[in-house]
Amino acid sequence: MDALQHPGLADPARIDRAVCGRVFASGIDPERATLDIATAVVDALVRTKFGPQANREPPLRPYALSAQRR
Repeated sequence: MDALQHPGLADPARIDRAVCGRVFASGIDPERATLDIATAVVDALVRTKFGPQANREPPLRPYALSAQRR
C-alpha cells in the first residue's frame, strides 16, 4: 500500500511493523478465510484422490502443434 499511496518505491520506514505479525490482511474476516482455506485444501485432496486419472499425457491439440506437424 505504501508504494501505491506515495510516489516512488515503498519505504519500509513508513510501514508499521505491527502489520508483519498479522495472519490476515486488513479487511479479511479470519473465520471466513480459515473456512475457505480448509475447504480448498479438502477439495484439492478429494479431487487428487478421487478425480479422473490419466496414465499418459493427452495428445496435443492442433492449435498447439507447429505448422509443420499439422
